[in-house]
Amino acid sequence: MDVLLSKQKLGRADSFFGSVKAAATAQSCILPVFFGSADACVVDEINLELAREMNPQLGRLRAIADPSRC
Repeated sequence: MDVLLSKQKLGRADSFFGSVKAAATAQSCILPVFFGSADACVVDEINLELAREMNPQLGRLRAIADPSRC
């Protein structure tokens, strides 16, 4: 995240965003977004797809950035 923000000259993640929390697993990052207690999370596409397979309701979550295009 810091690298992507730096490329855009936006500073570090902890100063750009209101708060930043590191999650131990992709699931513990995705579920708070699903339930509305977090605004966003950063996970790779593989983990997002795996979470969707395990819980089809997560299909409503969408990726908003692709680091390969940044």
